[in-house]
Amino acid sequence: STNYTWTVQDKVTHAPIQWAYYTLTLSNMTTLANGERNVVLTDWADSSGQFQTVLPPGTHRYRVSRSGYPTTFFDISVPSPASTIFELEPPGSISCSFQDQDTGGMLNPAPAGAALRLSGHVGGYSAEGHGDWMGLEMEEVMPGAYTGTVSAVGYEDFPVSLVVTGGVTNAFEFVLDPLPRGTITGSVQDSGSPVEGATVKVSGFSSLQYETASDGSFSITNVPYGSRTCVVKKDGYRTAVTPVSVSQSSQSVGIVALQAISDEELNLGAWTTTCFNRVEEVPGTFFGPGYKVTCSFGVFDATASLFTERSGNAAVLDSLLLDIEGFKWYYYSVSSSFSLADLAFAQLDDVSSAVGDLCMTMVDLSPAASGFFSFLSVNIGAGGCGGQTVVRVDRVVILEDGSPVWDSYERLDQRYSTSSPLSYAIDTDVSDITEVVIRIYVKVTNENYCIGPLFLRDKIRFEWKWDGNGFKFQKPKTNPSDYPSFSFD
Repeated sequence: STNYTWTVQDKVTHAPIQWAYYTLTLSNMTTLANGERNVVLTDWADSSGQFQTVLPPGTHRYRVSRSGYPTTFFDISVPSPASTIFELEPPGSISCSFQDQDTGGMLNPAPAGAALRLSGHVGGYSAEGHGDWMGLEMEEVMPGAYTGTVSAVGYEDFPVSLVVTGGVTNAFEFVLDPLPRGTITGSVQDSGSPVEGATVKVSGFSSLQYETASDGSFSITNVPYGSRTCVVKKDGYRTAVTPVSVSQSSQSVGIVALQAISDEELNLGAWTTTCFNRVEEVPGTFFGPGYKVTCSFGVFDATASLFTERSGNAAVLDSLLLDIEGFKWYYYSVSSSFSLADLAFAQLDDVSSAVGDLCMTMVDLSPAASGFFSFLSVNIGAGGCGGQTVVRVDRVVILEDGSPVWDSYERLDQRYSTSSPLSYAIDTDVSDITEVVIRIYVKVTNENYCIGPLFLRDKIRFEWKWDGNGFKFQKPKTNPSDYPSFSFD
């Protein structure tokens, strides 16, 4: 047996391919016990693309594979191999253009979708590319022979056989047979009155569209046979979708009814919220038995409006506007000293509850009818201002019949507000606005949240539900279990 050194390289660039993996089966090798067995050798090429094997005389088949290259077999005869280089052919690319069999020109009407699907490669590889009437491009296609199909809307499927050469762009032109053509006619009306200037488009084609005449009529020619869809649009109306089966020279869809929509602002109301946290310090030593509760809270005002275009219960939810104004963030400390005798006859929980209630009383005063800052008249303990209240809107979600139809969280859209409106472009259709629920998740904190007890932050979920006449504000929920989590929280 002789030790041989093999080099794996790129067939086009001739650059060495490191970490290529080979498998070699040596058949009927004699064992020390004078038996025979097959021996499988495997290894990786080094950083220079080389590996070594010890081979007995004869013909051997290497299976060489590397990510990004097709698996290739190499038959080697030793002791005098014709070459010690294994060349792997890199992927190639495909550029396709299309031609109409009847006209010899470009595809017409221009299909919005065309596809090339390839299979049948001896290595089991397949590929698929998508384009339009202009053609299509495909990258990283394994070299070799393929069979497949070209499909374009409005044309017969076309079977293909082709060979992809690695390392280059393989250009192909396919001549497609058009399907028979027909004409779609109809009329667009609003409550029996013709609608002029509505756009009627046949889905799947870039060039099949028509604007209705003064009497609301339309006629679209050169429509390929098959199941088609007419889409009718006009500003101020809900989009109408009408299926039509074209199987003859002229096909009428009859009257397409458009429903007028009206712009509407649904006021979700105004609300005032006090965010509250509490820090307790229990008696710590025999000589300093005291009790302290620190109350940290901020107040903010918020209003919300939902802009919609409605037609009955169906609606387009255009946008949501939040106007949030954060006021100053305040904190107060309530301290009380107790003698050892007091502590001996009172449960610590009772003391905690009493002092905590005093803090809560101050907080409850903040949104009173007499004004936001009436609580300042309560002069208990040491108090002060810890900066400005900051509100971060972490999530806006719109649900219809319990299922999300729009979610800002999917866009990782966290937005801060101290005194500026936040606008969200919803642009979502709902079939029944009475089944819609609006949820807004906010985190309330202080601009100096890293100082002292002010690092504590409250998470709140606001919610609105339809009550028959509009959206009704529900009771807020603090720190809800469904609040979104972020790595930077």
